[in-house]
Amino acid sequence: MVHALEWLAEEEPREYTHFNVPEYRQYLIDDARHRVQALVADMSQTWSAIDARVVLGRAYREILRVAADSGTDLIVMGAQGRGALGLPLFGSTTQQVVRAATCPVLIVRSAGSSAQGERRGASVSWIVDMKVMLLSRLHELDFAITGWMARFGPMLLRVSLGIVFLWFGLLKFFPNLSPAQELATRTISILTGDLISPAVSLPLLAGWECLIGLGLLLGRGLRGILLLLYVQMLGTLTPLVLFPHEVFARFPYAPTLEGQYIIKNLVMISAGIVVGATVRGGRMVPESPDDGWDQHRWSGERR
Repeated sequence: MVHALEWLAEEEPREYTHFNVPEYRQYLIDDARHRVQALVADMSQTWSAIDARVVLGRAYREILRVAADSGTDLIVMGAQGRGALGLPLFGSTTQQVVRAATCPVLIVRSAGSSAQGERRGASVSWIVDMKVMLLSRLHELDFAITGWMARFGPMLLRVSLGIVFLWFGLLKFFPNLSPAQELATRTISILTGDLISPAVSLPLLAGWECLIGLGLLLGRGLRGILLLLYVQMLGTLTPLVLFPHEVFARFPYAPTLEGQYIIKNLVMISAGIVVGATVRGGRMVPESPDDGWDQHRWSGERR
């Protein structure tokens, strides 16, 4: 039988010299030894030899050390009752011993802990029920939000894409309002072999983008509108090849402001692909409210 006193003071305290630490330590040891001996029933002495020990140190470490030194075949420890999950409610010392012991560990519930264990079990059961209910409500809220996104997301993406194209297109009708007009007109001139002058290409590009924007906003003729979008996006990416020193401060990883303006068109292309998926009635479908939700997993029940 082992009882561990978790004595933390390893040295004499220097501030309170009037307090006799060794004497107090010995008092604790003697008192603990007396209590341990009182636990040993008189009749047990007739059929077994009980070695009652009082040791100093962290309880789980000392229990493991004594068990190893004495070649113990079985460690018997107490638990504090059973909770709602049907498992013993172990203390920290018991848990440490169970994890680190090299021999079997038997956990025994004390006789006086039944009522306390039931009360604690009821408390744990209430906590588990509240956890399951909260997680269930959060799951329902998550499903509602995801369902709303799936229902309205593609439409909002189409409208926002249309706003951007219409807005930026209108700016190109007015000289010096669009920061991309000079780079855009030079790109068109190179791509067409100077057949289209900036005076023509800029309003042409403006009308092109406004047409895309209006088509996306109205949701009409999306096949043709998306074709115009992809052609226009292909043209906007060509400056990365034609004018690398103007769109990159450090090629190829540090784009200038114009370069960032161009690279962000990758998002526009991806958005166009998502919108294109809805042309033939495609839609986003969220999972069922019951998919991925296992109440038994959170409540601890067995199925």
